[in-house]
Amino acid sequence: MCADVRLMSGGTIGLTELAVGVPFPVAALEICRDTMGVSAARAALQAKTIDADTALARGWIDAVVPKDEVLTQALAAARELGQYSPAAYAATKKQLHKPVLAAIDAGTTTDENVRASWISEETPRPYQRIPRVAGSRSLRCSRCEPLDRPRRADNQRRDTCAAR
Repeated sequence: MCADVRLMSGGTIGLTELAVGVPFPVAALEICRDTMGVSAARAALQAKTIDADTALARGWIDAVVPKDEVLTQALAAARELGQYSPAAYAATKKQLHKPVLAAIDAGTTTDENVRASWISEETPRPYQRIPRVAGSRSLRCSRCEPLDRPRRADNQRRDTCAAR
């Protein structure tokens, strides 16, 4: 949502943090609120994804383009924007984003709480939502340790295969 021009060729887009049990970071939510307008609240609270045509209709993206034209159209948009004075463009963006940046700065304490909740034991982990195979003791890569192992001393889990 931070891009000056947003193109989409297919797939889905949405704000799905609630669906996985985590709150939204202040910066991300403020950027979405600014970019998505009044539909940001609905998107965040419903935690669903929408297709490209619906995203275009809601103003979340600027265009739906065929997959094989995305790069061509993105480069054309970049060339068009690149014609403007860099200083004037930057100053204009700074003015446009001033309310968003102020809201992000004001949300420092909220963001600390969000970060804490993301690593909390109460926050569901993505692999906790994956059904286990009958008879298996844990989810594991055949080359690694189980994914449901205790946290390391630095309060992090390594959720990727160590053998890769």
